[in-house]
Amino acid sequence: MKKKMVDWVRSLFRRKSAVRTASDQEFVAADYILHRLDLYMAEKRPFLQPRYTLKQLSEAIKIPAYQVSAIINLRKGVNFTDYLNKLRIRHCEQLIKIAGDKKLNIPQLASACGFHNRNTFTTAFKKFTGMTPSEYLRQHI
Repeated sequence: MKKKMVDWVRSLFRRKSAVRTASDQEFVAADYILHRLDLYMAEKRPFLQPRYTLKQLSEAIKIPAYQVSAIINLRKGVNFTDYLNKLRIRHCEQLIKIAGDKKLNIPQLASACGFHNRNTFTTAFKKFTGMTPSEYLRQHI
């Protein structure tokens, strides 16, 4: 099982050649998984659920967790937690833009974006925007 996974991950880095090979099929499979992942996240927005797990995602899109994890790591360039948090922060930015000049409560905003903890929200927000939520609100309202 481990050898199969290692071979599969290595195949994601191989260059495509003019001749169709088995690794080309693996690139197609990786693109398919990435497409399924992006589509599911955009349509269902499960990242808004606090404590959403890789296992839940894997079961929802019917792709083994190790493959989903590998695709996120290799194609998105982040681990699963950062991937979720990045999606949550992008959603938060949209909520702030939609709210306009309305008063926003940071704990409620964090909860609405799938964070179960204000500190985690603030840390992730700063990581992906370069500002704290309060600073971002002051600049965008």
